[in-house]
Amino acid sequence: MTDNAAIERNETVEAVTPGESSGVRRIGQPWPAGYRVGDFEIEAFLGHGGWALGYEAFHHEHGTVALKVLGTDRLQHDEARTRFAREADLASCVDHPGVVRVIEYGELDAHPFIAMERLYGEDLENKIQ
Repeated sequence: MTDNAAIERNETVEAVTPGESSGVRRIGQPWPAGYRVGDFEIEAFLGHGGWALGYEAFHHEHGTVALKVLGTDRLQHDEARTRFAREADLASCVDHPGVVRVIEYGELDAHPFIAMERLYGEDLENKIQ
């Protein structure tokens, strides 16, 4: 879900995660355009899923990338960090034209991240509606 208005309103992004008793969770406040984290400069907030926030970011070596960052509500959960790291590690091993390419992954300022090639086009949410 894309919600750049959340940044303008200075709001925390919330997500509904199926199977969790609380229903709605706060996954973090999006970083604004121009925010620097590690070697990445945030260009736009793309949206969020149940566990992570997505950004368009610029890296001096890789150019424009899609940056997936684990939500702040999950940073203190070892299981979430482990699963996120496993996702990054496994995804980086896949080399197929139908799968987005992982460029880099690790931690930036204590935030686990996955930097992937930035693809443009219609998002799946709009496609299935």
